[in-house]
Amino acid sequence: MFYDERIEFERGKISRNCIIIAVSLSLLFMLFQIANINVNANYPGSYSTVAAEAAIALSGMISLAVGLLRGIGKENDEFFRASQSKFYSRAAMTCLKIVLFVQAYIFPVSFGYISLQNAPEAALCTVFLVLGIYCAHTFKKNGIYFNYSIIERENYIKNVFRRVGKLGYYTLILYTITLLSDFLSPILNIKTIGFGSGNLLFAIILYTAVYTLAFIVLALLYLFYSYLEKTSFTNEKKLVSRSSVISIVLSALFSCIGTYIVSAINSLDARETVKVALLSISDWITPVTTLGLAIFITYFNHEYQKNKESRLFRFATHFYMITMIFGAVAGLCFSVSNFTFVFHSFSANINGEIAFRIQNIYYNINVFLSDAVSLAELISISLAVAALIKNKDIHGAHAISIFAFALVCGADLFLRTQLDTIPLSLVRLAINTSILIYCCVVVALVAKKQLENDTQM
Repeated sequence: MFYDERIEFERGKISRNCIIIAVSLSLLFMLFQIANINVNANYPGSYSTVAAEAAIALSGMISLAVGLLRGIGKENDEFFRASQSKFYSRAAMTCLKIVLFVQAYIFPVSFGYISLQNAPEAALCTVFLVLGIYCAHTFKKNGIYFNYSIIERENYIKNVFRRVGKLGYYTLILYTITLLSDFLSPILNIKTIGFGSGNLLFAIILYTAVYTLAFIVLALLYLFYSYLEKTSFTNEKKLVSRSSVISIVLSALFSCIGTYIVSAINSLDARETVKVALLSISDWITPVTTLGLAIFITYFNHEYQKNKESRLFRFATHFYMITMIFGAVAGLCFSVSNFTFVFHSFSANINGEIAFRIQNIYYNINVFLSDAVSLAELISISLAVAALIKNKDIHGAHAISIFAFALVCGADLFLRTQLDTIPLSLVRLAINTSILIYCCVVVALVAKKQLENDTQM
């Protein structure tokens, strides 16, 4: 393991920014949840359902306050900045451990109040998604590797799998905390989905499935990212490296599989408890597939900018990632506020016509935001294609794809009024799959163009 002052300083700054982002998002999600709990008597939740967000906000604000107090009366020299960087790096890890411990403890409790409109880990997954996108982009932008302490070692793969083993160890600890929390629930007179409700076997199967899937998904994501880091570290100056090609193919594959699984769960005809359990598992799928796509965009943009400075391409990739973040945060806020704006209007003895108008307004706003996010994503892809055409990295005939994206957007709007929910989800799956396949083709063509140029030289 080697020590680099620049890397440690940047890691400290990134850690501090991560704490600020996590605290801000947690306070936002808590605001919506607490509004639901206080406004709607029929809201299936209690203050325990916001314990993880409260843990993030409280531990984060304490860390930021201590960081500020450490600077009072001290000279802002190199030694102090190095000390602050170490502090924020350790503080971020401490906050993460606290949040995971709290989430593992209240996991059985949150399921005791859960419904189909309120998945237990949705807020936490969204926070981790935003932080993952920010870290992937910032690390690559500053030339920092997540595995920088082992990236130059000969036994790099062995050390990576050793860290996967540590991930499994921590997952087992959290799993044990969840089981103990459920077993102790009758003594503490707490409602849970398992021992506290007489469904112990079902709860154990659910907890095992959730933690096993979480470990597998996070381990695969870490292995994927570690491979990209290593290939990027050993890569010479190329327009498209193996990292970009492999990442877009795997991201497209995982995104299609994840979208299909989520669509299948949403269309499943099952009792509410089972469906909520499956939704809890699927909460991990969309953020991870989105994060995988963000990692590809980060690597591809970085490699492209090293060889060909293109403001249009940089804007397109940054705009796409901002759209990802906005879509995740806005989508969760509207999902949670569903109880406040819609269900409360029906349960508060409000006139039926007024209640249906409130429901219609909420639906229209939700659809508008969903369409705006989809349109923004298509615009960013179109701008990226235009930048590649402008720099002569792909043939000019690809301009047709920009018009094709416009037709796809129009077709999606039309089909929404013609098809019910299940066929529409399949149509969207087909559309998203086609776009991802096209992106894979574009990356392959850029790589082929680079290979031809290298051969001519």
